Amino acid sequence: MVKAKQQDTRSKSAPQKMRTYIQAGARRRGQTLMEMALVVPILLLLVLGIIQYGIINNAAVTLTQLSREGGRYAAVHANDTGPDIYTNPVVNDDPDSKIKNHIKQVAAATSIDYNDIKNSITITPAIGSRSQGGDITVAFSYPLVKKMFLVPASFPGLSGLQSYSVSCTMVIEQ
Repeated sequence: MVKAKQQDTRSKSAPQKMRTYIQAGARRRGQTLMEMALVVPILLLLVLGIIQYGIINNAAVTLTQLSREGGRYAAVHANDTGPDIYTNPVVNDDPDSKIKNHIKQVAAATSIDYNDIKNSITITPAIGSRSQGGDITVAFSYPLVKKMFLVPASFPGLSGLQSYSVSCTMVIEQ
């Protein structure tokens, strides 16, 4: 009886061993490349989402602070009709131009462009009906789409964030 030859890896020559090693390494590199191709887009999307969240959160905090600054200025200078602290003349057709100008000056030091909020600023009550101890409210909205680099329609959580509205109500001091 003739015994079947069994393949023994120890009996391979050096070039055969090297070829087997190279082929196994190539398969491993291919597997690694495939795993990386699957994981990198997910991680990149996650990192971009975190950055986008930070930008939107920064804008929200800045807008809230702007409304507080405007509300505080309005509470202290509710019925002033003279020039404002920035020595800008009061616009005749807008009695609240001093408050709006203060918001503009504060916004200049932030990442919010005043031109994006100036048409939505509302100050209530009107200047003739403000009295000491009463409330005054400063409100405006900002188009958050200006702060988004990710396409809002592509992400379900971002589609409702087209604009951000803030308001601040304070007690009139003078």
